[in-house]
Amino acid sequence: MKVPSFLFLFSVQLLTAQSIPWSEKFDNQSIPSYFEGNISRFTILNNRLYLNHISPAPQNESQIVRYAPIKNGEPLFWELNVSLDFTPSPQNNLKIYLASSHPHLKNAENAWFLQVGGETGDQDKLSLFRQKNNQRTLLAESKPGILGDKAFNISFRVQLDEKGLWQVFTKADSSQVWLPSFDYTEKEELKGFYTGLMLTYTASRAKQFNFDDWKMEGLLLDLTKPLVDKWTLNTLQHLQVYFSKPLDIAANKILDFQCREVEGEKKTIQSITLDSVNPYLLHIYFDALKPNIIYEFQGKVTDKSKNDNHFSFYFDKKTGSRPLPGDLLFTEILAAPSSGKQAEFIELHNPTKQFLQLANSKIIVNKSTLELPNLILSPGEYLVFHHLKDSLFFKEVKHPFGSSSFPSLPNAGGIIELTDMGVTLDKMTYGLFPSWQHSVTTGKSLEKRSLSHLSDCLLNWTSCSNDMGHTMGLENDAFSLALPFFNPLADHIFPSSADTLEFIAQVPLKWPDTTDLSLFTNQGLEIKSIDKGAQSNEWTLHLKKTIDSGIIYPFTVLKGLKNCLGQENNQPQAMRLAIPQKPEKGERIFINEILFDALPFQKPFVEIQANTKYPIDMNYLHWGDRKEVNFSQRVLFPFEPYAITENPAALIQQYGPSSQNQRIIAGKTPFLNRSQGSISLFYNDLETDIITYDKAWHSPWFTSTTGISLERKGAQSNGSNQSGWLSAAGFKTGASPGSENTSFGKEQSLVNEEVNLNPSTFTPYNQLQCCTISSVNRGSIVNIRIFDSLGNEVKYLVKNQVLGSNDEICWDGKQQYEVPLAQGHYIWWIELLNANGVRTIFKLLSTLD
Repeated sequence: MKVPSFLFLFSVQLLTAQSIPWSEKFDNQSIPSYFEGNISRFTILNNRLYLNHISPAPQNESQIVRYAPIKNGEPLFWELNVSLDFTPSPQNNLKIYLASSHPHLKNAENAWFLQVGGETGDQDKLSLFRQKNNQRTLLAESKPGILGDKAFNISFRVQLDEKGLWQVFTKADSSQVWLPSFDYTEKEELKGFYTGLMLTYTASRAKQFNFDDWKMEGLLLDLTKPLVDKWTLNTLQHLQVYFSKPLDIAANKILDFQCREVEGEKKTIQSITLDSVNPYLLHIYFDALKPNIIYEFQGKVTDKSKNDNHFSFYFDKKTGSRPLPGDLLFTEILAAPSSGKQAEFIELHNPTKQFLQLANSKIIVNKSTLELPNLILSPGEYLVFHHLKDSLFFKEVKHPFGSSSFPSLPNAGGIIELTDMGVTLDKMTYGLFPSWQHSVTTGKSLEKRSLSHLSDCLLNWTSCSNDMGHTMGLENDAFSLALPFFNPLADHIFPSSADTLEFIAQVPLKWPDTTDLSLFTNQGLEIKSIDKGAQSNEWTLHLKKTIDSGIIYPFTVLKGLKNCLGQENNQPQAMRLAIPQKPEKGERIFINEILFDALPFQKPFVEIQANTKYPIDMNYLHWGDRKEVNFSQRVLFPFEPYAITENPAALIQQYGPSSQNQRIIAGKTPFLNRSQGSISLFYNDLETDIITYDKAWHSPWFTSTTGISLERKGAQSNGSNQSGWLSAAGFKTGASPGSENTSFGKEQSLVNEEVNLNPSTFTPYNQLQCCTISSVNRGSIVNIRIFDSLGNEVKYLVKNQVLGSNDEICWDGKQQYEVPLAQGHYIWWIELLNANGVRTIFKLLSTLD
């Protein structure tokens, strides 16, 4: 039986106790009573200890053991005379256990022993072994020939000093000096309560071992008490208590123990027995106890050194009911831990008032399954599951459970399901909607926002805001936050067939029912039924009649569309749908704009446009590999630019919300070098466009082109020549994803400039003053400075900014270092410089009120 390693740690009292020697010359007629093991197989004859196995089997093991607690931190010494009437072999040999954690030497979790005669290889030698967790490790050994090749009589001496130096000596008789055999240095602290002999032999050698002069120095004068290390309630009638030291089998009486409910009722104890194999373990048997009731257990135990201890502790036996859907919930996961500081985990919570039993439950991550242990989860309790190898990270958690079968959580996203006997209790999908802060962030867990909604609603999750990156085993920080409003806007609609439409929203939707039929109005279309789509943000709409190709149908989503949290949209939303067609001969599908040198928080994008008669299916578009499905369930409408990026949210955040956001779509983009490169656009096998771009094509006015796109002058311009491209303009943009290019018309000269301030007088604490600049010559450079009434410059507002067609530049009434200015008159000094070198100056009066 295994004994946990923590049973062998010593208190400060052990370290300060006095060290004592022990010696046994076997000069009595009977074996001393402090020996245990297979005592009946040994006898004393002529002042020597003999093996005397009367009816041996063909192969045997016998042991004789003494309780010998070791004094740590001081030199230790072992000595023994051994006589064998045979040459050691794998079938006949001896192990001298110097220190062992358990009286059953072969099964001890911690032990050090000297092997007399190897079990394999050269048999004629001595070997020092470390035994730990059922694994034996060879530490050092002598040269062959030390035992001779026949029967021998030899004495062994082993010394261990306080620095961890082992030295092994031998001598053939008492007249010789001790000869060194080998030495070894080991810094690990020696631990053990027992020393002994393990004999392995055949039937013919059952009387051919004998021993004398068994000595040991460094033993502990054992004055410490046996303490309770842990308890286990196996059944409602059987309690097991583990102690820190081996107990005396004869000294524990039933009268020394009592058990009662905390509220007073005393329980009858039927019996108290010491485990026959494990002397650290005491078994207590009762009349049947009540589940989910706390009991107090008191008693007195005596160890092998006759040390008594009065102890008490509280225990209970929880039993629970089988959980139903919604009774057990996922409340937190960490899929991408910070390396070296965190580890993956899944947290379960019992929000009910019942005790729940997990005996038949499973957690499934994608296709990997974790069988849950037979645990009871109390009302309001949290349980954290993790991999066994990561246990160090969870030592402070109240209820952790480590398993070597814990499934890995994919960083990019995955499906996690909790089942009980095949019934789904809870389910979640993470990592799909980064625009709603559900991307998997390194070092941050995902926390559930509200226990009122199941986990399958992705909107009910958010990234943990705690400084530690998680709240494992505790109430979520997100529980205390107000639930945000997630507007259930439609994104697009796609006809998967003539009578089936895929309706796709920007957030996960509620499960559809017949009441949702009234949400949609359209011209010439009538919806027959609605089903859940393949993803949580999709519905499948079945039509009563088929739609015709070549027609663009108007489609309206009325107020009342609900997301999975039950939140509704607040206004109707106009959409379109059409069965996509193949482009006709001569029609162009081309690249209209590229952002290849993106800002740090952005992703690059490529904008495409189709100058075709009918809408086309974007699923056939690719960058050179037709096996890639880049833009499934998307229609490209004629003469409308669509920006493709891996991070739509970043583009929308930078360029602001607009009615064209539905034209900024997620998809695989080609590799874009930040300086120069080449891109090919294909429709099936037909290459419809190829461009070769270069950073040098940008406007010479720019000191940096990071975050500024190149825009094509038109569908017919040569995409591989610099003359066909211009830098995107505009004070706030630097790009126009999904919108008309800002560079349109840059070739014209500067005429009809218009510059205005609105308002002319403003209060800076609650207003901004904005300058609007309009010009048919987009691409002009603007510089704006603010001067006070004495001619001192107080703010350099804009420097070398490229303009679009209609720009608005605002001032908050503060000077260069964000200090509010005094009331009075100020001058806006505005300089416009076009590409032909024409310079125009405007001076506008501003009043701070």
